[in-house]
Amino acid sequence: MYNPSDIFRFLANVQRRKKRVVLVTIVAVTGASTRNAGAHLVVDEEGNFAGSLSGGCIEAAVVAEALQVIKSGVPRHVRYGAGSDYIDIKLPCGGGIDLYFNEIMDHNLGANILAKFNARQSLTLRVTKYDGGTELMAGAAKFGFVDSPDHLTIDHIPPLRIVVFGQGATLPILRDMALITGADVAVLSPERDVIEHMPDAHFLKSPSAILPVIFDAWSAVIMLFHDHDWDHVLLARLLDGPSFYVGAMGSHKTHNMRCEMLRANNVDEKLIAKIIAPIGLIPSMRDPETLAVSILAQVVARYNQMFL
Repeated sequence: MYNPSDIFRFLANVQRRKKRVVLVTIVAVTGASTRNAGAHLVVDEEGNFAGSLSGGCIEAAVVAEALQVIKSGVPRHVRYGAGSDYIDIKLPCGGGIDLYFNEIMDHNLGANILAKFNARQSLTLRVTKYDGGTELMAGAAKFGFVDSPDHLTIDHIPPLRIVVFGQGATLPILRDMALITGADVAVLSPERDVIEHMPDAHFLKSPSAILPVIFDAWSAVIMLFHDHDWDHVLLARLLDGPSFYVGAMGSHKTHNMRCEMLRANNVDEKLIAKIIAPIGLIPSMRDPETLAVSILAQVVARYNQMFL
């Protein structure tokens, strides 16, 4: 799943140690590829790196090229795979990939990017081709990439945020699975014993309590309540917010009852229609593990469809 945070966190750590570092960006793809144009890899002066461009096919060659860029101090454009001068380096898919290498001279770039992500802000990274200079600007709502004659322009968005409300066995399983994807996860539950070992969890005293989470356009809200007196109150508060996904556990019958409760609380019909229920991609699942997989797959699919 798209999540550049680890790459920029590596960059910030390298820059904090005053090490030289190269940004590698995919600028074009021919044929099949594991990554799209605009994806990055970062290499420090010792050959350590973060990111992936080809699933492991060319990373060793990319690191070697990045070290040459540090040595020369000059940005470069390199093609690997079909049509490349490096005839001994091939992509198993038979395609080709074009990469732009530039040493990063802005020693605060990594920290500044992380600060924007921590504030849940999108950003635009513009790279000047002739000298590899970088500039940060306000970004768009979606990931994007433009290769113009003079610049590379990459729009980055914060990682997917998944906010799980609820009770029961599915909640901790879904939380653990979501963390594996690299999502920013928050859990809110009235069950202290379920969340006591979760550093990202908050005790929810009542459905009208203040919510210690910021919701934005890249947030998904998931309701896992068996007691639906909780979810209809929370939904009435959250449906008018910016979250791109709002899903609630329960059967069609349960959801119809939920909708009636929301109507009785004067929630607008257009907002009620935002609720995804029954939740998940797999119908009529009963075990918590399958339900968690089903929900997470649906959330990630919608996130990718809307923002990537």
